[in-house]
Amino acid sequence: MAELQGVAPPGWEKSIKRMKRSKDVSNPFALAWWLKNRGATPAKEEDAVEPVFDAEVAAALHVLAHTPLPAIFLAAGRGETWAHVRLLDMQAGSLLMEQGR
Repeated sequence: MAELQGVAPPGWEKSIKRMKRSKDVSNPFALAWWLKNRGATPAKEEDAVEPVFDAEVAAALHVLAHTPLPAIFLAAGRGETWAHVRLLDMQAGSLLMEQGR
């Protein structure tokens, strides 16, 4: 089975490369999107020491490690079809409401 590649948020490519080198980050693409959506700024350099960025990543990993995921996300992660369908239905419903339908 081919490995899927993630998509980095715009401007976060250096951050992704930096996070890929960390043994603590299992999904740098998801973490980058999570950080971006919470107002974090990407790393300026791939190899430079950036204490602020490293602290943001460490704090995010701590929060995520201590935040239980709803059962539907865990089921979707296991590949259960019912969870995929339900999540897609939920997403489509919010998109339709945004469009005024």
